[in-house]
Amino acid sequence: VSFVTLDSGFGPLCIGQTLHFGPTTWLNGYETATTAKNSPAGEGFNKDFHRYQLEWTPEYMKFSIDDEQQMLVEGNFWNRGNFEERAPGTPNPWVSGGKMAPFDEEFYIIMNLAIGGTNGYFPDAPAMNNGKPKPWSNQSPTAIREFWSAKADWLPTWKLNENNSKEASLQVDYVKVWAL
Repeated sequence: VSFVTLDSGFGPLCIGQTLHFGPTTWLNGYETATTAKNSPAGEGFNKDFHRYQLEWTPEYMKFSIDDEQQMLVEGNFWNRGNFEERAPGTPNPWVSGGKMAPFDEEFYIIMNLAIGGTNGYFPDAPAMNNGKPKPWSNQSPTAIREFWSAKADWLPTWKLNENNSKEASLQVDYVKVWAL
């Protein structure tokens, strides 16, 4: 479950929320459960804190930003992902689960900066970040190592040492989790 993702190529001007699911690690139905929101003109999502919300019930998952609903997903993920047609013969691992399977079980929440991906989310050249090309290729088996080796180029853009880290790329004011 991706609560918030900065859209590649748009920096802090576009935020995405995505539900990742699939019967195998290589088969993901995220494209049927993703949304994006553009910031108001001239603002960007990096100018202030925002509330990224997920309401997760036995009937649906509702994604919101600052109390404004962005997406409502109402289960039946096998059909939603069109997995029978996309991968004939792949067994449905959720056949005995409930309406929201596989999201009818406990999950962990993670908060991170997603880097080094090879799934095409971060496009290969000519895409540029701060005047520099991406330091790895989507076909590379060592993408994360290549990313780390180029830290002299990208780490300054995270602004860790500016204004007591108040300009850092990822700041979290608080996290609240409760059961309904």
